[in-house]
Amino acid sequence: MEQKEIKLLGLTIKNFKGIKEFSFTPDGKNATIFGDNGTGKTTVFDAFLWLLFGKDSNGRADFAIKPLDREGKEVHGLDVEVEITLLVDGQPVDLKKTFKEKWTKKRGSAKATLTGHTTDYAINGIPVKKKEWDTNINSLIDEEVFKLLTNPLYFNSLHWQKRREILLQVCGDVSTKDIITSNPSLSELPEILGNRSVEDHRKLVKSKQQKINKRLQEIPARIDELMRSLPKVQDNPEAIRACIAALEEKLADMKAGHGSQKLREEKIRLKQRLEELEDAERQKKRKAEQEAYTRYSELNRKLMEEIQNREGVQQQIRNLESEIANKERRLELYRQDYKRIAAEEFTAESICPTCGQPLPTEKIEEAVKNFKERQAKELTEINNLGKGLKAEVERDKDNLNALYQNFANLETEIDTLKIKVEDAERHYKEIMETPTETPEIKEILTQINEIDRQLAQLNQKTDISELEQQIEAERQKLAQTEFAEQTKKRIEELKAEEKKLAQEYEELEREIHLVEQFIVTKVNLLEDKINSRFKLARFKLFDRQINGGINEVCETLYNGVPYNHGLNRGAQINVGLDIIQTLSEHYGVKAPVFIDNAEAVTKLNFIGCQMIKLVVDESKKELEVQYE
Repeated sequence: MEQKEIKLLGLTIKNFKGIKEFSFTPDGKNATIFGDNGTGKTTVFDAFLWLLFGKDSNGRADFAIKPLDREGKEVHGLDVEVEITLLVDGQPVDLKKTFKEKWTKKRGSAKATLTGHTTDYAINGIPVKKKEWDTNINSLIDEEVFKLLTNPLYFNSLHWQKRREILLQVCGDVSTKDIITSNPSLSELPEILGNRSVEDHRKLVKSKQQKINKRLQEIPARIDELMRSLPKVQDNPEAIRACIAALEEKLADMKAGHGSQKLREEKIRLKQRLEELEDAERQKKRKAEQEAYTRYSELNRKLMEEIQNREGVQQQIRNLESEIANKERRLELYRQDYKRIAAEEFTAESICPTCGQPLPTEKIEEAVKNFKERQAKELTEINNLGKGLKAEVERDKDNLNALYQNFANLETEIDTLKIKVEDAERHYKEIMETPTETPEIKEILTQINEIDRQLAQLNQKTDISELEQQIEAERQKLAQTEFAEQTKKRIEELKAEEKKLAQEYEELEREIHLVEQFIVTKVNLLEDKINSRFKLARFKLFDRQINGGINEVCETLYNGVPYNHGLNRGAQINVGLDIIQTLSEHYGVKAPVFIDNAEAVTKLNFIGCQMIKLVVDESKKELEVQYE
């Protein structure tokens, strides 16, 4: 791909930050700018970027560009100018940007005040608008790409994910098919993944493992709890049931000998009838409660809606009242302006200020005519504005009266609804408190009580309490035995669940291992592919954790030393230049490279681009340029 080549022919700075005036003309060749700390070396690079993109070398758009005095206050009355001449594919391009203060003298004031700033743009000496300026700059080079190609420290200042994204754009990713082909142990991974990505599947597996692990932690405690609840004595349940049946048969024979059987049958019949009646009454009451509650809820909902509507209308009233007040204040200002302009009288000198001779009569008359025409025009405009605004006020007042009426109607409706809601709530509570006993139910209860009284009299003739106690004891023993059987069954179910979950967890672990092997294989392929494109820089794209897991990273290395942990500034600059060379080939652009703190490098890595070195020299109290 044919590369676009951009070279810096010249740069001129006036009143930019701490630089009053500075210019240098590298004419497309390498240059070195010497200066003590604080003399403005970095400011030169800031001015270069500000002209192109409106930002400094740190990417900030809100930095102060105007010069400051010794007290840190802005110096006014100066224009900030930056002009550069670039050689783009052999064609010179002159770019100039001027930042000016805007001073305005308000009517009735003798002194102008600072009311803002303006920015002028010029391309090859021709003034242009900002939109045309941006279009031309973007046609030269993308802002983000330009930062990557002009500052050797910029790439490694980005977030690691952004660095990784750029490397993948430059060197290309590796496909899932290539990764699996390079590692036969991953052959079953596509079937496991299905339509999911590797990362999505890893998240899914981790989520499943968390749920399984939580359940595996709960099961032993639950088993232990069940084991401790098992009865110490456990009998044969079938033998207990046979014993209960024999005792109940004996009890029935004893009761039948006293004529109580008929009473008990009658009692059973009455209880069945009682249950039918009570169930019917409960259903009837439940239906009435539901209907009453539905009406109460509907009325209450409607009440809430009307209250919200009232609040909305009230807010509209407040807004419209405020708007009417604002418009009436504006009308008053129009009246004041009209009176003031109408009262103005023509005042002009009758003597020419240049030659000192009396002005001709026709000149004075023309001036008077112009004054009256302007005065009439201004009065007409104010009058028209006032009429339009007054009509708006009248319409707003009509709308306000309509809102007042709407608000009053809502108030009446809300009061009516409140009464209905209270009545519905009272009716609902009355239904809730209404007993379900009917005369027929009371009569049946009376009959049952009478049967119980008769049975008690019959039981007094034969002592059957001991037999009943034996039956109750056997029933309790049976309940304990059945509980023990159910507990044992539940324990076995939990053990089976625990075994199954352990197997599932082990299978998920195997899938995680395959996914991590996939990532390791992918990263190894990526690292080899990416590192082959660079001479000095090497990139570490993953970290293996103590637990065997894999973390994706993007760390720049030089001779095994991490860029941000131990690498000196000189090596950082040369590594950055190496990265710029590869990025320059990828983007198809060569651009001037600004190297700040270049004194830290004993031998710069040559990359075939124009270099502007910024070197600290305590002996240079003003910027000094050396051309190569």
